[in-house]
Amino acid sequence: MKDLTCLSIKDISIEFFDERYDSIQKSSHYLNMLKSDIQHLKIMLENSSDECADEIEMCLHYLRILTVEQMPDTYEKIFSAIHGQADLFEKEHGNINEGSDFDLYGKYLDKAIIEFNDTHKVNFDIEETLNIWSAYTNYKCYDEDMEFMDEALENWNNLQAQ
Repeated sequence: MKDLTCLSIKDISIEFFDERYDSIQKSSHYLNMLKSDIQHLKIMLENSSDECADEIEMCLHYLRILTVEQMPDTYEKIFSAIHGQADLFEKEHGNINEGSDFDLYGKYLDKAIIEFNDTHKVNFDIEETLNIWSAYTNYKCYDEDMEFMDEALENWNNLQAQ
């Protein structure tokens, strides 16, 4: 198995990670490897040119989704806390729109993770947890939209066949 630290940006792809993780998917080392790879890619992103940033961001997005799938119960709980704070922000400050105070919104979301860490005696990194939440939320929304589109296309084809 290739070591991520020895690869150039051109050699890294989602397919690389699929192959990398397939062999150890049931291992206890899987989550540690994911976290290590995410950290390495974040460093690469900081030091990369703009032309490579998109590929690195895509890999980071993919790895963050895989992270949630390794600890679904834990992430479901922390995501619930984040959603609760997002709802509280909207209740107190109105629906989020272009004119919203996003710094204050961020503080609400940060508070959810801080309180979660305190309550459960864990130490989730605030920035990375919000990145994981964002990646997974976008992934799930896209997935649900695609299911809707597939169903709509099937219905349309059925209507045309009649």
